[in-house]
Amino acid sequence: MTELKNLQEMKREIKFRYQIKLKDKKIYTIIIDINELERAIYKEFQELRTEVISRDEFTGFKDKNSKEIFENDIIKTNIGTGIVDYSYRWGCWWVRGLKGLGEFLDVEVINK
Repeated sequence: MTELKNLQEMKREIKFRYQIKLKDKKIYTIIIDINELERAIYKEFQELRTEVISRDEFTGFKDKNSKEIFENDIIKTNIGTGIVDYSYRWGCWWVRGLKGLGEFLDVEVINK
């Protein structure tokens, strides 16, 4: 029973960030949670005849400015700059392009 309670507390919120381009070539960013995604993406976006440019998952983390960190964001840390990615092998988020190991301090999103 305790293990189940701990797993429920660890459940993370899953969000995606879409960048879409409409017929008029304007690019819009939409942040949507997984439940909204299931209901809306195929219905609404297909009706608008949009093109999905990217889909980036929310990591569950925020930078030092409380900005949400998404997959493929470029972040700057105390040990370097890199791209946020998910490791399916290890089952966790990591920062591609950093050299060396260390504790991330002063993490800041520098794009998107």
